[in-house]
Amino acid sequence: MVAVRHLKNSKNLTILNQQTVLNECAS
Repeated sequence: MVAVRHLKNSKNLTILNQQTVLNECAS
C-alpha cells in the first residue's frame, strides 16, 4: 500500500515539475 502511494506521489510530482518547466519556458 505504501509503495503504491509513493508511486502515485512520484507521478504527481513529475507532472508538477513538468508543468513548472513549461511555465518557465513560456514566460
